[in-house]
Amino acid sequence: VAAPFAVSSISITGTQSAQFSQTNTCPSSLAPKATCTISVKFRPTSTGNKSATLVVAPTGATARSVALSGTGK
Repeated sequence: VAAPFAVSSISITGTQSAQFSQTNTCPSSLAPKATCTISVKFRPTSTGNKSATLVVAPTGATARSVALSGTGK
């Protein structure tokens, strides 16, 4: 029997993290086979390539990360 996935935090990290924002529907405890949505917006404040990392940190387990990138025009 699988245990619930306990979400400790969801954040955007990196030196250009302010260029990105996130909203999510994830509860603090996600049941097995349940889903939640994490939406990321890119709103650059200057031109050029931007990057950051979306980090999902579960309680008592290794964090998972996704690279984010965009180009400000």
